[in-house]
Amino acid sequence: MLRLNQVRCVLAVVVHRASADFYRDKLGFKLELEVEGWFFMSRDNFKVMLGHCPDEVPAARIGNHSWFAYAYMDEVDALHAEYAAKGVKIIQTDPIRTLDESPKWSKLFSESKKGDVWFPGEIRIFDEVETSNSTLVLFKAVELKPLDANLFTKAWLESKSR
Repeated sequence: MLRLNQVRCVLAVVVHRASADFYRDKLGFKLELEVEGWFFMSRDNFKVMLGHCPDEVPAARIGNHSWFAYAYMDEVDALHAEYAAKGVKIIQTDPIRTLDESPKWSKLFSESKKGDVWFPGEIRIFDEVETSNSTLVLFKAVELKPLDANLFTKAWLESKSR
């Protein structure tokens, strides 16, 4: 059976060494390889390639949300505690906020989990290195259904047709 063994996120960073230091010292990534203009780093199965792009305008500044990654993990509370102990700026700590606070949280019943699943209405991501940058992700709809078997192939083909 065909299997994708690994995914690597490519991130353009303006402040190259400081970004790699942040990923290592604060986020717990290990340096796998350093070559001119690139840091290849990983934490467990989460892989990133930090590319030195000193003239690139950060996506947060231009409002482009074409680049993203999701990380699924066990023990998210332990990861939160680890990052807090290392001084990582954590924007949201309470998973369910009061009615007058933002972002608002909603829940859906999950057939596969046989219970409620909570999701945020929005997430703001702050850049630790380029502190003036942030990205706002808004969730307009959430569907709890299996993904199409060919989802990633379709996305790849669509990217080649642009």
